[in-house]
Amino acid sequence: LHASSSSLPQWNEIENALQPSYELSPSTTTIDSALDPSSPNYSTERPTLFRERHGWCPYSERVWLALEHRNIYFDAIRIDNTGPGRRPPYFAGQTPQMRWPDGSEQGESQDLVRALDERYPDAG
Repeated sequence: LHASSSSLPQWNEIENALQPSYELSPSTTTIDSALDPSSPNYSTERPTLFRERHGWCPYSERVWLALEHRNIYFDAIRIDNTGPGRRPPYFAGQTPQMRWPDGSEQGESQDLVRALDERYPDAG
């Protein structure tokens, strides 16, 4: 995108220049637990990732990026880990955690990435 000093680009030109060269995230639902503390309806078709709300946790980011890289449809619930009483009542433990479509739950980022490889071998 090039603009001379005498003419500024139009919004549609900027938008077209910023289009990603990859397909956008297949994530279907993202819930911010600080804004919506109600208990979510868990999918029986997609995994649900419980990740740290602010993007400060590299372990949560590891699992999120693995899901994105593999183009796996998933739901995400962002959990506020900034202090006591901030987590929603339905969540216990550390982030990241995954609730699998079969209802089982699992933690530890490296274990979750390995489980993604096992459960979704053809993804990505």
